[in-house]
Amino acid sequence: MSVDYKVHGTVAVLTLNNPPVNAISRGVRDGLAEGIKRAVASSEVNSVVVFGKPTFSAGADITEFSSKSSPNKSLASSLSDVISLLELSPKPVLAAINGYAFGGGLEIALGCHYRFATKTSKVGLPEVSLGILPGAGGTQRLPRLVGVQHAAQIIVSGKPIPADKAKKFGIVDEVVDGGSDFLDRAVSFWSSADSSRVRPTRNLPIPEAATASAFLDGHLALVKKQSRGLIAPVKCIEAIAAAVNLPFEEGLKKERDLFLELNESSQSKALQYFFFAEKEASKLTGSTAKPAPLKTIGILGAGTMGGGIAMAAANGGLNVLLLDNTQELLERGLQSIKHNYEVSVKRGSLTPQAVAQAIGRIQGTIRFEDFAKADLIIEAVFENMDLKKQIFARLDKTCPPKTILCSNTSSLDIDEIASATSPSRREKVMGTHFFSPANVMRLLENVRGKDSSAETLATGQELGKILRKVPVLVGNCPSFAANRIFKDRSTEGGFLLEEGAFPQDVDKIHLKFGFPMGLFQVSDLSGIDIGVKIMNELKKSNPGVKFVGSPLSSRLVDAGRLGQKTKAGWYQYDDGRTPKPDPVVEKIIVERSKEIGIERRKISDDEILERVVYTVINEGFRVIEEGIVSRPSDLDVISVYGYGWPKFTGGPIFYGVNVVGIKKVYNAIEKYAKRYPDRVYWQPSKLLKALAEDDALARKFNLRVPYVGTEVHRVLSAQQSPTSRL
Repeated sequence: MSVDYKVHGTVAVLTLNNPPVNAISRGVRDGLAEGIKRAVASSEVNSVVVFGKPTFSAGADITEFSSKSSPNKSLASSLSDVISLLELSPKPVLAAINGYAFGGGLEIALGCHYRFATKTSKVGLPEVSLGILPGAGGTQRLPRLVGVQHAAQIIVSGKPIPADKAKKFGIVDEVVDGGSDFLDRAVSFWSSADSSRVRPTRNLPIPEAATASAFLDGHLALVKKQSRGLIAPVKCIEAIAAAVNLPFEEGLKKERDLFLELNESSQSKALQYFFFAEKEASKLTGSTAKPAPLKTIGILGAGTMGGGIAMAAANGGLNVLLLDNTQELLERGLQSIKHNYEVSVKRGSLTPQAVAQAIGRIQGTIRFEDFAKADLIIEAVFENMDLKKQIFARLDKTCPPKTILCSNTSSLDIDEIASATSPSRREKVMGTHFFSPANVMRLLENVRGKDSSAETLATGQELGKILRKVPVLVGNCPSFAANRIFKDRSTEGGFLLEEGAFPQDVDKIHLKFGFPMGLFQVSDLSGIDIGVKIMNELKKSNPGVKFVGSPLSSRLVDAGRLGQKTKAGWYQYDDGRTPKPDPVVEKIIVERSKEIGIERRKISDDEILERVVYTVINEGFRVIEEGIVSRPSDLDVISVYGYGWPKFTGGPIFYGVNVVGIKKVYNAIEKYAKRYPDRVYWQPSKLLKALAEDDALARKFNLRVPYVGTEVHRVLSAQQSPTSRL
């Protein structure tokens, strides 16, 4: 049994004991039901305390959501039935919350008559992040405690709430010090509780019920606008409305029906898949190496990227040495960091105290010699191979043998960079590709060189965790994994413009699909000239490779249209931020079509979607077959956190396999390969082709296990060795 029953005087203590996080498995549910029935039946027990060891509860066991042995309907109802037993107990029930009470854990606490929490505890209902809603009464009880407005904010955001704020809202009744005697104090406090403490949450009226419906109507419109295609937030509002408009039991039924509807949706399946994919992504396959200790890191380059990395490191508690060539450049970088921190304080994302501590960890320098005391150094200069090799040669001579040297290159060959160092140093060299802005974007694409040691790679992964990033390890190839699989999307976007579309047509499809920004909006934000420079450097570094693409980006750069920073790029920016279609750009595009003899046509939304999305999927399968990523699911994590791919689709590989279907994707790619034979990226991946043609093999393709060594890998390898394509 996963719940311990023990009587302390006249208080029965039901202790959830399902390590490590007290997931509410069937054993926990059965144990709680048996425990409360036993306490109610006992003449020696006057009151009940529900407690969790070592933490109250992280919520439901997610694996049960799709378990065939535990049908969804019984899963949704059984916890609700257990909570009703607690709530309808004639003896007072206290929830003693330590650590965290999330999801079903908080729903259990909401069903108790009183909530007692430690100062460091947190509560929340994060189900929306899994594409579902609280399915055991959370949407019905929480509004009765905190009101509709707070309930909508808490449930739709899914964010954790610290204990002091939870008390202010009315979620918990008492906030006390924690410590090893917390349970003893809870028992002592509740030992005097009598029937007057019995307060079923279901019987409480909805605060300000007269205005609740009007608020929900307005809030529903806002949620629909902000959700960008997500259905769970909208259903959460519907469930809260049921708490306002229906009797409690009918509201519970409505909540349960909505839960079951969501749990069967493609979005919830994608989000639950992604939950586990993200956990797997940071793990090193086939290695037990421990990371080297990290206390101080050096960052070479105080520009936009270097400054962002410095902020992320300082926020993570590391000491930072920030170096640039001149005092002027260094001061400019430090001032930019200070400004960005001030913005964070104004937005409320950081406190002034936290900012003061972070800034105190950043030390500027123009002396290379100061890097001798760093455990790890990240080079963050612009994309130029010669410059990077010069820097690494100097770092190799300056730093002790134990120092790990990392390049923030987004596309250049890590092994060539490492070749500038001595042979004994090369095991300490790897890539650490941050995404801009580095203090905000969550992906850290770590790149293994051919000589990178297991300890070096483990340290890179640990660095990502310290910086609160999602670290994913990839192999060394031009553009690595993230930029490589999205590069052809940009190329195809240019060809779509030449054939008949305009930037706003392509971007509209991206936004409708769920991307936060369109392809050309992103180009304007990051700087069109940056993309052109990176492509020119790739061409220079790979002289034997034929690159295809439209010259439109270069023509905009030649015209001085670099993006938002010049208030003109693919769009016009009168206020510096809002994109507006520009007749000047449309004229440049139409002239290009005439120049190459293309009669412009109306391109359907479906075709635009296929051509920008399927290029990513196809190249993604090529990256998998080449072993650049460990697990197929790693590409989905990379795409979501590096490129804003909508998480509710699962990522490009999950989307292609489980939402569209491999055969449909493959057939479309073959169609475009025949239409555009000169665009080599439309040639189907060998892996994609093999899976599309063999249903039995496709069923064995597991996205969340390391690909190399699987039966699918062995079959494909036996057919023919995969060849790399840029």
